[in-house]
Amino acid sequence: MSLKDNWLQLAFCIWVGMMISQPWLKILYACLCVIWFVHIQKGPLWILILMMLAFQVRGIQNIQEPVSDIWKVKDIRKSYVIAQHGQAKVILYHVESVSMDDVIQVQGSWERIHSNHNFYGFQFDRWARRQGIYYSMYVKQYQVIDASSSLRASLYRRAAALPQSIRNKVMQALYGIQEEETDLPYMVSSSGMHISFLCRILEKLLQYWLNPFWVFILSLSGMTLLGEITVFSLALKRILIFRIIYYLMKKQSVHDRLGVSILIFLFLYPSHYQELCLVLPVLFHLSGIFYHQISKWLSSILLLLPVQLLYFYECDLIQLIGFQFQRILFALHYLAAWVSMLSGQNIGLTITYDLVQGLQQLPLIAVLGYPSLLWLFLWVSHTLKLLQLPRRKDAIKLMGLLVIQQYQLFLNPFGEVMFLDIGQGDTALITLPFGQGTFLIDIAGHHTRNLPKQIVLPVLKAKGIQHLDAVILSHDDFDHSGGLKQLKEFISIHRIIREKHETVRIGNVEMQNLLYDQKYLDKNENSLIFYFELGGLYYLFTGDAGRTAEQEIMRQYPKLTADILKAGHHGSQTSSDPAFLHQLHPMLAVLSSGYHNRYGHPHPKTLETLNRQQISYRNTAESGAVSILFFKNLNLFRTASHEFDIITTR
Repeated sequence: MSLKDNWLQLAFCIWVGMMISQPWLKILYACLCVIWFVHIQKGPLWILILMMLAFQVRGIQNIQEPVSDIWKVKDIRKSYVIAQHGQAKVILYHVESVSMDDVIQVQGSWERIHSNHNFYGFQFDRWARRQGIYYSMYVKQYQVIDASSSLRASLYRRAAALPQSIRNKVMQALYGIQEEETDLPYMVSSSGMHISFLCRILEKLLQYWLNPFWVFILSLSGMTLLGEITVFSLALKRILIFRIIYYLMKKQSVHDRLGVSILIFLFLYPSHYQELCLVLPVLFHLSGIFYHQISKWLSSILLLLPVQLLYFYECDLIQLIGFQFQRILFALHYLAAWVSMLSGQNIGLTITYDLVQGLQQLPLIAVLGYPSLLWLFLWVSHTLKLLQLPRRKDAIKLMGLLVIQQYQLFLNPFGEVMFLDIGQGDTALITLPFGQGTFLIDIAGHHTRNLPKQIVLPVLKAKGIQHLDAVILSHDDFDHSGGLKQLKEFISIHRIIREKHETVRIGNVEMQNLLYDQKYLDKNENSLIFYFELGGLYYLFTGDAGRTAEQEIMRQYPKLTADILKAGHHGSQTSSDPAFLHQLHPMLAVLSSGYHNRYGHPHPKTLETLNRQQISYRNTAESGAVSILFFKNLNLFRTASHEFDIITTR
């Protein structure tokens, strides 16, 4: 069997290879691919080598600080615009009342894009880099120096001038600008599958009057025009690539057409290999290839389920069953948005919007948790077996895998202490082995962002946590307890601990409050200070306690030591007394602070003291979230910036 008959296999081999980040794993994977294609499939080695080399080629990115103050608006989002000058692209905040293709002059300071880095969380700076964007500006002043008269700009102004009752819905459907977090489902809209569905319907209608060539030309021209007058999204580009390849290779097998389409998309957009606009359509194509023995609807569900878990850490079974119907409704909503925008009247827009939202509000039957590599392998293997030859035992195994996924928290022998990168504040999540207990120490708030929903919730979902046994608040500062109200909105909390005299025992862990009978005038000094043991390591959390409390700890507990120290007051100079650090001599100190925060945390003198005493430390603003996994007395250290080590007990 020659390699030219296995484009789909080659595409998947390269696709998987692009997802591997560790160099040694890449080398091992490349060797396995060579063995597979040369010795098993008997294909020519040179084609495989050329294809792999091609996908390693990257264009030279312009990562120098922008020098121009003249920019052209290329895309408009809810809170920022994406602008371009030459090949450079930037993000501009506080720019309003502009249209697509407007040329503006801005004043302000450029900053490298930075965002919170947490396990399982969305990282805005990495998303921006995939778009070729490295700098942003909080614009102080701007001026439109050339208001565009293009059709694209005119349509956007028309949409922006619509009455409020329909403007937001039109903006969301046509431009992807969401005003509410409860707007239409991201999974459908981002994949572009509603557009491909409408294209297929249109092509079938045109086939009654035109030959296939002119149907193809009109379809291609229509989609290109659609991108030019709205937004040329990645989903639309994917649809065009797939359509062109499927037409040019219509005499080839469906496997070869799909494989070549994937390869060309990855070659043109190598940094977008994980985008839903590629993953979802490919899975639906595969379901069409392999559904010989069972319905296409069921096969698409089986393939879609692990994708939802991978991307959203949650899969609602009812939503999954109705996904195809939701896709059709969204296509109708897209058409209604165009009609409403062009006519200036609400023509079916509210009805279609409410129908899609109604599907979102059906009773929730959810499976939670980030799937492991082993779980994914078993799910895919049993799904393929079921698709090719339906057997009861494979169906039972899939049901068993669903149960295992839902209760993974209670099957996990590892516990974890995770210091979240929450910005200028404190939040730590502690999970005990086999789901014996889960609790938070502090929950930071923010005046403009919903930190519990944006940062904490994805972590809870990924770990399969459906309720918290306790939330411990060190004190009432907003950056330690301000997110409690928002946290309560999406997860139940059995107990809230905020008083010194309260006994804290969760699972088999008893937490000792070191200064339970001390009272100070400074509320920071009155922070709850907890000391406990997990996995053979001793942890000390000090909240915002300063040197007065630290000296009192040394007086009352002259032999106290700690392996992991949550450094007081975000590394401020008011905490981390040198004598206190010398007595504790922790193996690791964690400083939770915001990137370029206005307080200057952590203070250079604190870092100097840690370095002088040879105490290893990690600052969440630089390393992202810090995690310590433990199993009995084995402790594994990792950070969201991809550091990894083993911590040995003393």
